[in-house]
Amino acid sequence: MRPASTDNLKIVFIYDNSSHKDDEVKNDSHVNVSFLEPSKGDWISFAGKASPSTDREVVKKYYSPATKAWFGDLGDGVHDGSANDPRVSALIVTPSEVSLHS
Repeated sequence: MRPASTDNLKIVFIYDNSSHKDDEVKNDSHVNVSFLEPSKGDWISFAGKASPSTDREVVKKYYSPATKAWFGDLGDGVHDGSANDPRVSALIVTPSEVSLHS
């Protein structure tokens, strides 16, 4: 295990702001994000703080057309799963600590 630099590092997730995640992050913004490469046993773990963003420019930067499948179209002309759907938000994780094992 070796520490890595967190300078200028951000991890961004697209998520549904009508889910419980908004309440969880408002209650406690400390998060841990981990990724595993199971065939090799390599992993990386990020500990830091999360902040939600509904800024449409931020959302559009990280949104992909495949994301629409996770939101669906509610048929009201507003909640269509696109980058302009008000449910679609970005969760920006700013790590303060990174651990990796390879």
